[in-house]
This record gives sequence, structure tokens and C-alpha cells, in this order.
Amino acid sequence: MTIPRRRFLHGVFRLADLVNMIFAFTVAVWVLDDQYGLGAAELLAMRVKVGNFVIFLIFLVVWHLCFRSVGLYRSRRLSTRWSEAIDVLKATSVGSLLMLNLGLLFQIELFTTQFVGLFWLLVNVATIGTRLVLRSGLEQARIQGRNLRDVLIVGTNRRALEFARRIERRRELGYRVVGFVDEEWSGLENFRDAGKRLVARLDELPEYLRNNVVDEVMVALPIASFYDESSRILRVCE
Repeated sequence: MTIPRRRFLHGVFRLADLVNMIFAFTVAVWVLDDQYGLGAAELLAMRVKVGNFVIFLIFLVVWHLCFRSVGLYRSRRLSTRWSEAIDVLKATSVGSLLMLNLGLLFQIELFTTQFVGLFWLLVNVATIGTRLVLRSGLEQARIQGRNLRDVLIVGTNRRALEFARRIERRRELGYRVVGFVDEEWSGLENFRDAGKRLVARLDELPEYLRNNVVDEVMVALPIASFYDESSRILRVCE
């Protein structure tokens, strides 16, 4: 997948999260208005009184940073839906607590405990639901051969082969293994019997990355005996 397309997808997720936050805020205000009989003029007066427009813009930025801090805008192809939902709950909980503190700091009458609690519930339902829909759509696109990533696996041991088989079986992940990188060793016979392809040696990795399309590099070398090599590979990839 090209970098502009990847940035576009990340932008879609960021925009959807902010839209869901605004939606939950609006619905919470509407419910508050209906429950307590606050008229539109009173709600507007509260907004003008505390300069809510500026505060709301600041809160939008803070909300985005909360989501970014828990890694919700990094690649999550290998993560489960449950783990993503947990991270959403973490981000929205921090953001909601900040909203409550803003209410105390700036004396915003609207930001009561009831309002923030209702907002937290609505924003989680909307955000998790939207992300499930977007994620399902992306998985269908990958199954049809779109939004794919070329992955190079460094290592030819059993763990590397198992990882390759797992991502090849799960087409919805959208990974395409382009080859393996390793040195000659006794286990290469089993590796070749499995029908896999060695495309470069460890010292040839920089040249291979310069001359071939590789989106991600998975390192499956033993850490204890290949620590220096693994560190060098990480520097090369950066």
C-alpha cells in the first residue's frame, strides 16, 4: 500500500473518532436539555459564558492526543478487536476525566458527573462500533487483494515459519510474504523443504531493502545469540 493511501486511511480513523466525540457530546446535551428542561437559550448562555468554543477546540486536540497516546493510530492488523476496544476505553476514560476537570476548573455548569458519564457511554458505543465497521471493511478489501503489505521475515527458524503460515492463512490481515533473510545454518534444509524462499543473507539486507518494495520487516532471530544483528537490522529499517 502506498504511503499517501496509508495516510488517508489513518486520517479517516482520526476524523471518525473526532466526529463520534462531537456526536456523543451533542446527544448528551440534547438528553440533558430534555431531562432537566433547560432551554436552548440557557444552554447557549452557558456556552457563551465560559467561552466554550475555544475550550471545545482545545478539548478536540486533547481528545486526539488521548487516542494517539494508546496507539490507536498505529497499524493494528495483528491486534484483536477486543484489544482495540480496551484501548478505546482507556482513551475515552482519560478524555472524559479531563472533561470533568475542565468543568471544575472553568466552572462549566454543563460538565456535571451525570453529563460526563452519559457522554462516556455514548462515545464508547459510537467509537467502538465505527471502528468495527471500518475494520470489517478493510478486511474485506484485503481479502479481495487490496490494501496489501509486503512483509520480509528475517530468520528461518520454526517460529519464523509458523508466523509466515499464520499470516498467509489469515488473508484478512493483508500481508504478503516476499521472502526470508538469514545466514546458512543446519535448519535451512527444513526451511527449503517447506517451499520457502531465501532472498538475501543478513549482510545483504540493506541492499535488498533499497532495491525491493518492502512495507514491513518481521525479525524472528534468537535474541540472545543475534542481539547485535537484530539491533543493526532495526537501524537499517529506520
